[in-house]
Amino acid sequence: MPSWKYLLPLVSVCPPPGYRLIQSFNLDDIGVLLDRPKATVRMTRTLVLGEAELASQGDVLAFDDRRCASAAARFEIDAPAEDRWREGTPLAYLETHIAIEGEGEFSGQFPPDFYTIYAGPERKSFFSDNALKYGNTTTIHQMQAFGAWVEGYPTCMVDRARDIDESVVLINPFLRPAVVDLTLEGIDGKKRFKIDAQAGRRISLAEAFEIGSPPWFGQVYVSGPNRVVMYVAKHSAADPAHVTTLEHSNPYRGEPTHIPVTRLLRRKIGTALGVGR
Repeated sequence: MPSWKYLLPLVSVCPPPGYRLIQSFNLDDIGVLLDRPKATVRMTRTLVLGEAELASQGDVLAFDDRRCASAAARFEIDAPAEDRWREGTPLAYLETHIAIEGEGEFSGQFPPDFYTIYAGPERKSFFSDNALKYGNTTTIHQMQAFGAWVEGYPTCMVDRARDIDESVVLINPFLRPAVVDLTLEGIDGKKRFKIDAQAGRRISLAEAFEIGSPPWFGQVYVSGPNRVVMYVAKHSAADPAHVTTLEHSNPYRGEPTHIPVTRLLRRKIGTALGVGR
């Protein structure tokens, strides 16, 4: 059975102005992935912007009988002092790494599911999923089938009169810049954006419409030759730092609705062995 010394790293959006990011694991979910009762795990969170590490925290977690004997690995950080969220300049992002130190391995490579919390004294609190930095099987299948990465979100809205706007938040956690195309349902043409290496970018959908335009409802698509991490932030049109929620995107799967029984059986066996999800 395959085994690994680390879990796939996770990427999360940096907290917008006025927010605090709070991340806490159910450590027992990590314990069940261990191949032995006792092991030492290091969990590292790093706030990244370009080549700079704005903050970092490392926790050493001791597991005995696959249960953590250490204090819960909780991480909290406020929004950076510089307001890049409103300005539209490159954003920081959070990377989470989980690896075994010394003896032991993980029985699978996918980290447990959990939410990151965003909260502030004058803000609406919300939860957000975390995205895999790499290793997403759907993306791998997309690149094999189409030679491109495609994701989207099905229910977006722009209505300045009701103070409603949304933004696509794109994070490029890799060492080279990425170029993506943004498409809005019912709007002719695509807009192309460059996402700097190891940085994020917030792109307001309202900027695609002139002041006084009627409300727009529809789907948003992002595509490109290289994958980046995509989120959709629903927020105030007047102040994008007042966020309602931060949603993960939905990958375009392009998969057939029916598959041969033999292929389905292979997938189930692969999942049972920890090589698929």
